[in-house]
Amino acid sequence: MTHPYTQLPPSGFWKTGLHWQDGNVSYPDLWRPRFPISPQTRILTAGSCFAQHISRWLVANGYTWVDTEPAGDDLPREARQDGQYGVFSFRTGNIYTAALLRQWLELALTSRAPILDVAEEDGRFFDLLRPMLPANGLDSVQAVAAAQTETLTAIREGLGQADLFIFTLGLTESWRHRDGHVYPMCPGTVRGTFDPATTSFWNQSYHEVREDMAQAIALARSANPDLKILLTVSPVPLTATASDEHVVSATTYSKSVLRAVAGDLAHSMDGVDYFPSYELISAFPGRGRFFDTNMRTVTPDGVAHVMAQFSAGIGASSAEEVAKLEPARAASGVTRTDDREADEILCDDVRLESWAPDASNAAGASVCLIGDSHMGHLSTAFRALGIAHAGGMIMNGKAWTSNELHLDEEELWVPLENALARSRWRDTLPFLASPRTDTGGQKTVLTNIGQQTHRTVAFLSTWLQKEHNSKLTNDLFFQYFLQENREKMVLIKKFVNLGFRTIVVTDPPTQHLAGYQDTKLWAIYEKLSEKVYRELGCDVYNARDHITIIGFQDRFISEKLKAGNTDDWLHGSPAYYEEIARQLVRQFALT
Repeated sequence: MTHPYTQLPPSGFWKTGLHWQDGNVSYPDLWRPRFPISPQTRILTAGSCFAQHISRWLVANGYTWVDTEPAGDDLPREARQDGQYGVFSFRTGNIYTAALLRQWLELALTSRAPILDVAEEDGRFFDLLRPMLPANGLDSVQAVAAAQTETLTAIREGLGQADLFIFTLGLTESWRHRDGHVYPMCPGTVRGTFDPATTSFWNQSYHEVREDMAQAIALARSANPDLKILLTVSPVPLTATASDEHVVSATTYSKSVLRAVAGDLAHSMDGVDYFPSYELISAFPGRGRFFDTNMRTVTPDGVAHVMAQFSAGIGASSAEEVAKLEPARAASGVTRTDDREADEILCDDVRLESWAPDASNAAGASVCLIGDSHMGHLSTAFRALGIAHAGGMIMNGKAWTSNELHLDEEELWVPLENALARSRWRDTLPFLASPRTDTGGQKTVLTNIGQQTHRTVAFLSTWLQKEHNSKLTNDLFFQYFLQENREKMVLIKKFVNLGFRTIVVTDPPTQHLAGYQDTKLWAIYEKLSEKVYRELGCDVYNARDHITIIGFQDRFISEKLKAGNTDDWLHGSPAYYEEIARQLVRQFALT
C-alpha cells in the first residue's frame, strides 16, 4: 500500500531529518539550492546585520564576493570602519526592510527624484538614509549628495555584473516621512531629530512586504535579467518595538511575516531561493543555545552552525565535513579581527538599546557608566540584573588612550572620537545635573578612564625600555601615568568635586589568554594607578583581586576569543561582566 508519505526522503520526517550527537543537532540535506553557487559565481550581499556573516564567509572561503565601493589601499583602518567599507556589497549601511531595499533600487535604477534628507550636528552632515555612514558625517550637504550619487552608481553597476544577489530580511517595522520615503532608523535615535508632524511609524503587513520585495526583485532584474536571488531572514530579535506590543510578540510577528514572504517568493518566482538561516538559529531543536546570554545576539557557534549548513548546501563541504566544521568554526568567517567597537557601529540598531526605560532617564538614574567597551559590556550586565543606570561606552579604548577629548566648562568634556561618541555623551549629560537622587542619595559614576590596559600597559613597557632600561620604580610609574593621563585625571577629579561618588573599575585580568606569560606589569599598573585614583577622592574596584579569589573560569573567556579572534583577549564574556556587576552591587550598595 503506497501513499505520498511513503515516497518522502529522510529529510521529510522529524525522526530522520534531525540528527543528534552529544546533545547537538544537525540537519542532513537541509537545503538544496535551486541553482548552482560556485567560487566563480559573482555574489552581491545586502540586508540586516546578520548579512555581514555571509559576506565574511564568502571572502574567507575563496568565493567571488562583489564589493562595489572598495576602500583605497591607503585608507586607514579606522576610516574603513567608520565608512563601513567591505561590509555589504553596497555602502548603504544596514537595509532592514524590503521597503528600504526597494527605495534604494528605485533611486539607482529609475527616474525617481533623489532623496536628500540631511541632519546637521556640530558642523557635520549626515544622510538619514544611512545615518551611521560615515560615522563622522561629511562636511557639507553637497558632499552628502555626491556620496549618495556614488553609491547609487555602484548599485547600478554592481547589479549589472553580478550572478547572484543574497538579501537578508530583518524587520517589518520602519519609519517613513510624509513625503513617502522610508528611513533605516527612526530619526532622533542616532541622527537628526524626531518630528511627529513629518515622520510616522509603519509596521508592514504581509502583503506590503511581499509587494516591496517582489518589486525590488523586478527592479534588480531590470538591470540584469539573469540575476538569481537568494533570500534569508535574520534570526536576530528586535532591539525595540514601537508597535505597542510586547517586544517578544512584535518579534514573532515580524519574523513570521518575513519568513512567509521569503518562502512564498521562492516558491512562486523563477530564479529565487530561500536559505533557512532563521530556522537554524531560532527553531526550538536548537534550544536557544545559539543565542548569547541576552537571548538576542547570535554567538560565534551559531554563526558557524549556519554557515556550515550553507557550505554543505552549495557543495563546498560534505555532511561529514560539516560535523567537523561546526565545532572548529572553520567555516564561520568569524576569525576576522573585528573589535567590539566596530561591531557596535555596524549593527547600528543596537543604539536603540540606550532608549530602554532603564537607560533613557539619565537625570533620574542613580548610577552612570563612563568609559570604553568594558563599560558598554558592564551596562549590558546591569540591564540583565535589572539595575537602572545611564551611560556605558562613550568612546572606544583607542580614543581614550589617544586623549581624543577636550575639557569643557559647560559639558565637563567633549568626546572627539566621532559624532556618535558626542551623541552618547549628550544622552548622558542629564545625569550630571545633580549629584543627588530624588530621594537625596548620592549618585555614583562608574568608570575605567585611564585604564585601557590593553594599550596603556604596552605603552608603559615600551617607554620603560626606551627611556629607563626596563627599570620600573614607583616614581617612574607616576611620572608616566600622569603625563599620559593628565586631562583624564582632571576629568575624574571634576566628577568628584561635583559631589558624585566615583568608582574606578579595573579591566578584566585576561592577559594570560593572549599568551602573555608574565602578567605582573598589568597588576602593577592597576595597583599603582589605584593610588592616584584614591588621592583624587575615588574608590577603586580591582577586578583582578576578585577573580584571583574565586579563580579564573572558562566561562569568563569571551566567545569571540573562543571563536578564534585572538584580538579579543582583552574582553571578558557576558558571564564575566555579570560577575563583576554583582560584586559592584554588593560592595557599593548600588541600586
